[in-house]
Amino acid sequence: MFLFFSCRTVVGLGALVLAGTASVSCAAPLLSQEDMAFFHDQGMRIVHEARVAPGQKSGDKINTTPYVMHLPDSQHAYMAFWLRDSNMALGSDFVSVDEIRDWVKLTASIIPNADWQVRPGIKVPGYSVPDHINFDGKATFFPATYESGTNQGGGTAGTLPPLDDAFFFLFTVSEYWSLTQKIGLFESTVTTPGGKMPLCDLCLKVFDAIPVDEATGMVVTGDIDSDSNARDFGFCDGVWKSGKLLFTSVLRYDAAMRLIPQYRAAGKPEIAERLETIAEQIQKNLGPMFYHEGPTPGEGWLHSATGFSNQPDVWGSAYAVAVGAVDRERSPKVARSLLQGFRDRSLVISGCACQVLPHDPAFPHGWMKSTCPPGVYQNGGYWGTGTGWYIVALNTIDPDAARDMATDFVRFLRANVNSAGTTQAWEVFNPDRNEYTHPHYVASIAFPYGLLKRAGLVK
Repeated sequence: MFLFFSCRTVVGLGALVLAGTASVSCAAPLLSQEDMAFFHDQGMRIVHEARVAPGQKSGDKINTTPYVMHLPDSQHAYMAFWLRDSNMALGSDFVSVDEIRDWVKLTASIIPNADWQVRPGIKVPGYSVPDHINFDGKATFFPATYESGTNQGGGTAGTLPPLDDAFFFLFTVSEYWSLTQKIGLFESTVTTPGGKMPLCDLCLKVFDAIPVDEATGMVVTGDIDSDSNARDFGFCDGVWKSGKLLFTSVLRYDAAMRLIPQYRAAGKPEIAERLETIAEQIQKNLGPMFYHEGPTPGEGWLHSATGFSNQPDVWGSAYAVAVGAVDRERSPKVARSLLQGFRDRSLVISGCACQVLPHDPAFPHGWMKSTCPPGVYQNGGYWGTGTGWYIVALNTIDPDAARDMATDFVRFLRANVNSAGTTQAWEVFNPDRNEYTHPHYVASIAFPYGLLKRAGLVK
């Protein structure tokens, strides 16, 4: 299920030689048994505390759905079920297979089968996956609001829903298959707003609903001021981008690879072969489309977009290397840039990584256009969310550096354990500004643990 450049790769599913069976890695664990046990225990604590059962109250809201809601943080600062954040709790044993199955059913029940014109200039295309689901079971398709009616979207939220949620839904479907190796859920009939349909059919419609450039396979979005502009990734929903998009193109590659073995097991080889072709197309074109040489020979970055925000994307670069979405020639060059950013502490502090180069002479204020000033939140803060991709990418060229970064991260978690015995895994922080936001954030600890576990780098 892994695409291997060597014995030490990676977190995607399938090689384009398409073994398509069980996860395999011959990499050695990066951490001691004691550190791995601590890492796992802390992830379990935070995921469990972020859980809201049916009928349970969080703040002034009650989960009125029949499903367990997993929130982005255990302090319940975010009071809804975010699609991408919930998926980031997976990859280990933090969430039961029954809850994963229920998440799939809950999400399927609110994926529209037709376009919804929210209001003039704001649209939810058919088969869009919501950004988050509220405690009443209603969908919010755009960021920065809990509104489920016509007041959502527009302004900084974009005119179309974020593009990444579709792929995170598909990852959740794939996680059930990965854990059970049972195809029953994938073949089962689910209830959607448009009626009942097989989940495998819904997944393909969700996959195909994302706008792409047919010539290259890359995900695209419109000009930043147009009515066809969508945010590419929820952790970048305060950043404007246009044209072909790196991060969501890697998500599309990853989703295709994860779906292939399920369609084969479901007796649909023609769909599996189509997805193989798409993955090959993305892998062939991603490097030539987004790679730019750096100032140091033999190093370079993948840029975030071909239009607005055509600048180095740290997380997107790490993710592409980690899942093998970039070709063999360019992958080590990108990894060497990540290595330099780790070693000189320009991109990584305490094992946590920023999203954009903070000291880029061409873009001294971070992203070209962001809701945040330099050094703040998505525009230069340090996140545990990007840690797993970064470590796996480093491991493709320098396992010692990967071990050092993983050790730094666990040391940081240990240094910030509170009186209740739980680490303060902040959503984002910047020690230079003395800013620390939302402790006990699921994606800051469960997500890197799950990624490293899939890669065989923790046990």
